[in-house]
Amino acid sequence: MSKRPIEDLLSYLRRLRFRTKIAISIIVILLLFGIVLSLVIGRFVSKAMLEEKQAKAVSLSIMVASRAVEPILSYDFLSLKNLIDETVRLNRDVSYAFILDKQGEVLVHTFVDGFPSGLVEANVGRVKDAYKRQLIYTGTELIY
Repeated sequence: MSKRPIEDLLSYLRRLRFRTKIAISIIVILLLFGIVLSLVIGRFVSKAMLEEKQAKAVSLSIMVASRAVEPILSYDFLSLKNLIDETVRLNRDVSYAFILDKQGEVLVHTFVDGFPSGLVEANVGRVKDAYKRQLIYTGTELIY
């Protein structure tokens, strides 16, 4: 192996035909453009997918809230529990679900080991907000 690899490469490139140098230049430019373009597009796509999942979560929350009105008003907590259990079971993107009353007390939840004590405070929104998304670390993963 030579001690001057850059000089060897330059001398090799000087010996190539002009047509070959143009072809190599075009290939290098296209490869660099493709790499940059794939990075930019990947960023846009991941952002769009995250926004789509968040919009789906808001829509699902509104749907569950509208279906929960009747069981809440009739104090039918079994139907309410079945509703959120079914929601979590049918939507693999949903990690947990819970419903609070006006006073912030938990009516039903889907946690096996009991309701996490800090979750109510982490999810408190302003009264005028239609909904609130909060990124929470569960100890094993980040979820909204």
